[in-house]
Amino acid sequence: PQHEVLMSSATHELLSDLVQRQRVSHVGVLANSLEEVKAALSIPAVTMLQVPLAIARALSGTAVIDWLRERDIALFAREILRRPESGQDAEGWPAKALAAALAPPFVTAAIVGVSSRAHLNDFLPVAS
Repeated sequence: PQHEVLMSSATHELLSDLVQRQRVSHVGVLANSLEEVKAALSIPAVTMLQVPLAIARALSGTAVIDWLRERDIALFAREILRRPESGQDAEGWPAKALAAALAPPFVTAAIVGVSSRAHLNDFLPVAS
């Protein structure tokens, strides 16, 4: 959602009402910037946050991480499968990328998205 929607008191009230009436059990927000992360965290009903891995890494060592822990908000990292630059060791890159995405203790889960069968085959181990 746009920043204005995230900051809207009507949005906050609607989401809180849905949780209180048990229409939803969790509220998640997909955020693409640090500004959007902070706006999402202003919503009391939020229990999950999905961000690009680069944003998750930028949060390391900030007060936002403490805020996530205090409110028990799950952090999902996406956009984790980046191929190594040419000249870098590409052996086992998908597993290394996944391990790196899950390494920060504040990352709850990593979302592995693939756009083609070839991309999926790159990620899966070779069957013997």
